[in-house]
Amino acid sequence: MNAFPDDILQAREARAETITALRRIGESVVCLRANVPGPDKEIPEAFLTIGFFLPLLPPNASEPLVFLQGADGPAVLATYKGLSPSELKKRMIQAEDTHPLGRFVDADVFGSEGPSLSRDSQRPCWLCGAPVWECTRRKRHSLGEILACLQTGVRTYLETQVDALIAAALQDELTLDPKFGLVTPTDSGSHPDMDYGLMKRAGEAIRPHLVRMVTEGIRYPDPESLFPRLKSLGWEAEIAMRRATGGINAYKGLIFSLGLLLGALGSLIGRGGRYAELPDTLRALTAQIRWDAQPSASTFGSQAWREHGFGGIRREAAAGFPALFRAAAKLETIDSPSLTMALVGLIGDLEDSVLLKRAGSWERYREAKERIAAIRFYDPVLIRDTTQWAKSLHLSFGGAADLLACAAFLSRFSRIFAFGPRWDQSFAL
Repeated sequence: MNAFPDDILQAREARAETITALRRIGESVVCLRANVPGPDKEIPEAFLTIGFFLPLLPPNASEPLVFLQGADGPAVLATYKGLSPSELKKRMIQAEDTHPLGRFVDADVFGSEGPSLSRDSQRPCWLCGAPVWECTRRKRHSLGEILACLQTGVRTYLETQVDALIAAALQDELTLDPKFGLVTPTDSGSHPDMDYGLMKRAGEAIRPHLVRMVTEGIRYPDPESLFPRLKSLGWEAEIAMRRATGGINAYKGLIFSLGLLLGALGSLIGRGGRYAELPDTLRALTAQIRWDAQPSASTFGSQAWREHGFGGIRREAAAGFPALFRAAAKLETIDSPSLTMALVGLIGDLEDSVLLKRAGSWERYREAKERIAAIRFYDPVLIRDTTQWAKSLHLSFGGAADLLACAAFLSRFSRIFAFGPRWDQSFAL
């Protein structure tokens, strides 16, 4: 939404007052904001740019980060003691000059007094590479051209990063070995119709459709408008998957769960939301599923729901994927021990209709869940033996594997993108 010039000026003055207050308690202050041209400073690309740049701030801030939002767009203020303004400015210039989005960022550094520190050299124009002051003075480029350059650059970077993180997360899950009857690089587990190569082809086929889900979330942040678009993209992804696998269902559950997660992340970015709002956004997205996407009466999942109240992944989704967030919290490092224990937790937490169908009875279903949930620490021998037991009974835990890949994606995304814990229109020290 376009802001009036007076509103932008007032927002800048309020930010300057906050910086002045922070300078009284710190040696150095950095103000991080997106360099957005035109009267609408609160576009999604502004939040995206700051979110990707925040992890580059020095981590030892002496005060909590201050998140501001107003007519002049979002901004983050960080205060440091024991880090000189000149050293902080040097680090920020390096980040601006080397990060792919650095050209769209202004990282102003202030000492305890005086104006902000300046660069030794002028920054180049986004479009032509000439000194930016020269293009500004001569009005070489229209506002539309400059804004399009910003939006295209930020969206392209987002799509590239999301695609790479999806690929990495799928590999995190797929290469984990042994894995309780699931497909690995060395074993088809309890799935004679699948192997590592087939799963790789399926993952490559669905990734472009999954990437579009996060961009659709940004374009249509309202969950009611977003959900049917995610559903349509999910159908497209499933068609692509079955073409790649000769009709075999390799990742239908993943398309559902990861698609919702990606759409919710996009929705938060599109409206400048907080990470803490992610479960509520997922619940809002899935509110329709119980009515709009019930399985047909002939499916095993529908029968289990009617006869036993067995909700499966739909119940998990309607609750905002709490098991996914518990699993992601276990992935401070992404390695075999942490992935395995996250998978163990998911198997214990989730209702899995695939496991129920393969188990053939409630007794065997409960036995399988309890046996794996009883693994309290990473024991390679125990995990190998439990995997052999699961394979001997043709058991599989596909629902847990899908959410493990989702948790790996969320863990990886949080390392390169930071949501503000609080975007607020005012701040008082």
